[in-house]
Amino acid sequence: MLYSPLDQFDVVCLLPLKIFNVLDLSMTNLSFTTMVAIFTLFVFFKYNIKLLKLTPSNYQMVFEMIFMFIYRLLLQQIGKKGLIYLPLFFSIFFYILVLNL
Repeated sequence: MLYSPLDQFDVVCLLPLKIFNVLDLSMTNLSFTTMVAIFTLFVFFKYNIKLLKLTPSNYQMVFEMIFMFIYRLLLQQIGKKGLIYLPLFFSIFFYILVLNL
């Protein structure tokens, strides 16, 4: 059987759920993937926050390097006023990273 490369982008309903035929809260493959990514990030951050030490481990060093990369990028592109958006960009960066992996 021959498959199209675009089949991976089809939205498939996994769990149909309609409320009064007005609100559609169905679980699709995209919403399932998003929930898995968010759960993975939550567990990853929760686990790494518990392991923070004064002398960093390898995981903490990688984590801090990514943080400093995003920090410097925001500082160069937006300036000091844009640093209030650091948590937002940090979260979006890791969300996209997990979805691509």
